[in-house]
Formats: sequence, C-alpha cells, structure tokens
Amino acid sequence: MLLLRAGNTVLGAERVCFELCRHLPDLGIRPILGVPVGPDDIGQEIVSAATAEGFEVWPFEVSGAFDFGVIKRIRHAVQSSGVDVVHSHGYREDLYALGCSRHAKLLATNHLWKRTTLRLRAYAWLDSIMLRKFPRVVAVSKPIAREMLETGIEPQRIQVISNGIDTEAFRPGDDAGLRDQLCISPDSIVLGTVSSLTSEKAIDNAISAMALVLPEFPELKLLIVGDGPCREELERQVDDLSIAHAVMFLGRRSDMVEVYRALDVFLLPSLIEGLPMALLEAMACETPVVATSVGDVASVVDGSVGRLVEAGSVEQLADGIRRLVESESDRNRMSSIARQRVEGGFSSRAMASKYAEIYRSVLAGVS
Repeated sequence: MLLLRAGNTVLGAERVCFELCRHLPDLGIRPILGVPVGPDDIGQEIVSAATAEGFEVWPFEVSGAFDFGVIKRIRHAVQSSGVDVVHSHGYREDLYALGCSRHAKLLATNHLWKRTTLRLRAYAWLDSIMLRKFPRVVAVSKPIAREMLETGIEPQRIQVISNGIDTEAFRPGDDAGLRDQLCISPDSIVLGTVSSLTSEKAIDNAISAMALVLPEFPELKLLIVGDGPCREELERQVDDLSIAHAVMFLGRRSDMVEVYRALDVFLLPSLIEGLPMALLEAMACETPVVATSVGDVASVVDGSVGRLVEAGSVEQLADGIRRLVESESDRNRMSSIARQRVEGGFSSRAMASKYAEIYRSVLAGVS
C-alpha cells in the first residue's frame, strides 16, 4: 500500500506516516511512502528522514507545489506496481489519490483543516468536496470528525483513529544532557513547547504567560523548539517583554527525546489541533503538561497529568504554569501517570493495527 505525504518538513502528519511504515510490516502489509520532491527542497527532508529509518520510499518529481503532472506519475507507479491501497494525508495528497481511483482502493486521513487564512479556508472547502469521493476517511480527533460531518461527508465513511507514538523511543531518561549543553542551572524549572511557529499554535500566548509568571519564579526557563513564519515576530515579542534571558529559541531539532527529557513542564498553547504528536511524546517521557482544550487534547489531559486551560486565555495559561511550577510533588505524581496514559491508549503499534483493519475492510469493499 502507498502512503502519500507532500511537504517540506517532518512534523506530526509525517511522523504518523513513519510510524505506519514502522509497524505495518509486522501486520502483513507492505508500506511504501510516496513523496513529491522538487525545487526549493520540496519533500527532500521527508525522503532523507524516511530513508534513514530504512523505509521504502518512492520520490515523485514535481516542478513546484502544484504540479498536477505528478498525478499521472503516481497513477503509473500504482498501476505498474500493483499497489492495492493508496492512503493520502493532506489536501494535495487527496487530489493525487483520486487520480488513482481506477487502479487502487482509497483511504484518506484528515489531520486538521487549518482555517487561519482565506487560502487555507478555500483549501479546506475543496478538500471536503474531494473527501466525499473516498470510501473511508479517518479523522485523528472527534472534533475533526464532527467538522467533516458538517461538510456533508457521510457518517458511515468516517472513522476516528487517534495518533500514536513509539513509546519505546520516547521514554524517560537522563535529563542533564540538553540542560548542560544550554548551560541551564540544575535549579531552574524548564518549560518547553514544540511546534511549527505559525499563528494557530499561539506561541505568543505562551511567551505572554511566561512574562506573567517570571517575576514570581525567576528561575524559570522557556524552550521554544521549532521554526516557522512567526519566528521573527515572536523573537521581537520576547525582546519587547525584556525576558530574553529566560527564553531560548532552539529551532528545529532531531534530538527530540533529549528535548522532552530536559523539560519539567510541556506547554501546548494552540488555538486549534487534532491530537498533537508532540503532546503524546512529551507525556511518554513523563512530562506533565499545561494544554489548551482543543481538538482531542481533553481525551488525554486532565488534572492527573497536568492542567487543561481555555484556548486563547493567557491568564489561564499562566495560572496553569504557576500551579505546576510551585508544586514539585504534583509534577512528580503527574509524570508517571502521563506515561501510563500514553502507553495505555496512544501507542503507534495500536494505531497501526487500527489502520490495518481499515485497509482490509476497504479492500473487501466493506463500508
């Protein structure tokens, strides 16, 4: 079966594809990752990372982000190689998959419809029309499933499968490595957030909340891991608030296990989400969280593993941070529960098993 993912970076949806490539062979399914590649490093990072993991990768040459000629190239590969299922992971990929509908069964996963700009709203609308032609569509959270229902996608075509992570790779361990590298004092309490630096991730709210609590807890540090179009604006915000001594922009990193292990508290300030992989990874590394109640986050986060706050509220975010920072005993208690919760319901092996069931039902023509 062919997994289609187009993009320039390895983020949440890409990691879902990687975990499927990791576990599906044990379930009797041969996964192939199809990635459009072209100028401006389109797809190159995904191909390199997947190849390094030992996954089977099919690069498809494109002249730009919207080279529709790639549909013909993907269709030819599917037809000539006997691929029986094409599983798409995004609006462009859904279009590519539809071009293969005469030669393979189709499945799509909706990771999230972003609507922060007019262009993104238009893409979401077009995608909702395309997804009506798929026999099965997976939503990574219940809110995404409800949103698809509201656009006219038939309920019997929709199934919710939560994202899953590799709990063997993401596990607690020595937290000194990254802290030493960054010259962070052992007495400091380290907050961290991991995401693309885009408006819907609301990292500006995390920075504002940090500014509110820092006078009470001057030993705090905030690590911002990731990159994106909002980075310069966020760096200016940090300077304007005079908290540059307490905030570190680390960019995109490959040592994510070490990042999570270095944190005392993980922050998820997002305005919209499905079920973020970074949240699950942090919890698997025994990190308590302060998270906004968006997407399916509330299905994972409650008072036993952290604090759930209203999206967009800097005050609630600051209060959640304050409550965890002032109680080391609470953090210690929440840490082990956080890992147990991820192990119990959000492992990548369990996720892959659920997808394997759908592949077989799609092949069998079961709705």
